[in-house]
Amino acid sequence: MLGCYDGVTPWDLVASPANAVARLAVYAGERARGAGAPPPEPPVRQPEMRLAEIRREAARLLPGSEVRQLLFWRYLLTYTADR
Repeated sequence: MLGCYDGVTPWDLVASPANAVARLAVYAGERARGAGAPPPEPPVRQPEMRLAEIRREAARLLPGSEVRQLLFWRYLLTYTADR
């Protein structure tokens, strides 16, 4: 599962300028191509849990799961059920 977390971690200090550069690059690319109608917007909801809370809940609900912090306030939760 890929999701977004609330709050700020030291890693987010790197994500903020990188996010700004990525957004500028996408905007410039769209302007250069003369992009027509924008693609449909996916449903978005503000994150409600901090990364530490997500890790605690994942450990409680899915023992053995792993939560990895990614750039741009995202995390990746992986879990493999024992068979």
